[in-house]
Amino acid sequence: MKKSIILLACFAFGISNSGFSQTVIQGTITDPSPGGNKVSVYGKNNSSTALSNVLFGNINITFSIVDQTSMGGNPTEAQIVKASMIPSLDLLPTDGNNPYIIAGRAYYSYLMNNIATATTTSTWLANSKDNPIAEFTFPTNTYFSTLRLDDQSPAGGPNGQMYWYVQVNGAGDITDYANMFFGSALLPPTNNNSASPSFVPLQPFSVVPVKFLNFTAIKNNNQAILNWSVENEDANVDRYEVERSLSAVDFVKVGTLSPKNNGRAANSYSFTQDNLSAIRAVGVIYFRIKQIDKDGKFVYTEIKSVRLDAKGLVIGVYPNPVKGIANVSFDLIEDADVVISISDVSGKQLMANQIQGFKGPNINKINMAKLAAGSYLLKIQAGEKQYVLPVVKTN
Repeated sequence: MKKSIILLACFAFGISNSGFSQTVIQGTITDPSPGGNKVSVYGKNNSSTALSNVLFGNINITFSIVDQTSMGGNPTEAQIVKASMIPSLDLLPTDGNNPYIIAGRAYYSYLMNNIATATTTSTWLANSKDNPIAEFTFPTNTYFSTLRLDDQSPAGGPNGQMYWYVQVNGAGDITDYANMFFGSALLPPTNNNSASPSFVPLQPFSVVPVKFLNFTAIKNNNQAILNWSVENEDANVDRYEVERSLSAVDFVKVGTLSPKNNGRAANSYSFTQDNLSAIRAVGVIYFRIKQIDKDGKFVYTEIKSVRLDAKGLVIGVYPNPVKGIANVSFDLIEDADVVISISDVSGKQLMANQIQGFKGPNINKINMAKLAAGSYLLKIQAGEKQYVLPVVKTN
């Protein structure tokens, strides 16, 4: 049976640690090196919210090939080399009976479980599909043309575990059951809304977008020098857009670079933002890179920043005025305990919460929906540094 859904609510001050509670994760299976005998399972985060610093709890993986009994035999479980690509999870067969022969196909099912001593977290960026989950190496690739990632809902096949299922500690089940799998236009998935058959054929590696190896933003006098390196770059890449923000929340496009189209999968790029002092006199300027495919799909880098002064704390709030949820951004020069509070104009404190802040940009959500319309003071204190910002609440 599938693991029970686990839901944890963050009520204190309305701030969510992960900010992720939607069911938006899809899966695919790819051929990372055509002609080789290895396949890779990837996850896609369809949300505009990153899956940040989470521990995965369970992932079910099921794949199948056309039954090879009449062609020399199916690969045995002992012949398949398995590797988990998520540090908090192991990777084991659900039982000792792989493969199961069902209607002319040989099925293999696996359950990835949270390792008891796991502490290494994972982050999947918003709108990203470059999230490796597992790799399987077979004795031969002769049957790869028939290989696919499967889900046998609602019954789960003969062992009750043949699912595509993703669960993280805290948020619980985050599987997109209406659209479990993703693939290319030439090899599209079959999604039957939690009904069998649901599957996706083995995809070319190009279904996984460009992977950002690194991204840096360095202040040089009155300029910001942005550098990034990528791999998996192919003819499907349309452009790179440079985006800038003063709040780390609302970004605007400030530049576009075309791919190098030099036949290499790994490339490096650079962009210079001039005249920083004209953008803002003091504080922090945030940057990120958006890679866009020719089919319109895209993926972001993480957010990087440059500081125009030596202050230890710079904050912003968006939107302002706010009706419900306010995004509070603050940039720290070092890790620190941060106290966030809301007071009315008379100074009476209405909300307060202490969180762990990290060096660089931080973003937290504040639920102000229950406050009456009016003016309030948002205060953030990190160490000896503090900042007060007016916030207007509307209905």
